[in-house]
Amino acid sequence: MSKSQSDSSVFCVRIVSIDHYMAPPIPDFGICYNSIQGGKVNEVPVIRIYGSTPAGQKTCLHIHRALPYLYVPLANLLPQSTPTHQEADDACIHALALALEKALKLCSVKFMEL
Repeated sequence: MSKSQSDSSVFCVRIVSIDHYMAPPIPDFGICYNSIQGGKVNEVPVIRIYGSTPAGQKTCLHIHRALPYLYVPLANLLPQSTPTHQEADDACIHALALALEKALKLCSVKFMEL
């Protein structure tokens, strides 16, 4: 591949500032359904990056589909699953996910009030 071909596929920006906002999902592009909550998603995070290109052009990038996540290791919290306990385990995991979602929303609201 020649240098000009490889350069045309790369977008470079010097980051000056980063923030985010919550917005309704874009149909057929954003994530519109939450399988944990079992319903429609009203808002999704959008990351904004302000900066400039090497040519000096000002930029404001809106990055969609970058979702926050948590990893919670459950191997030691739940007993070894058996088919009879699988439904109870799934209910426990679902309840934990809903509780984490609620706690994160509460923290987010309190943080925004500061």
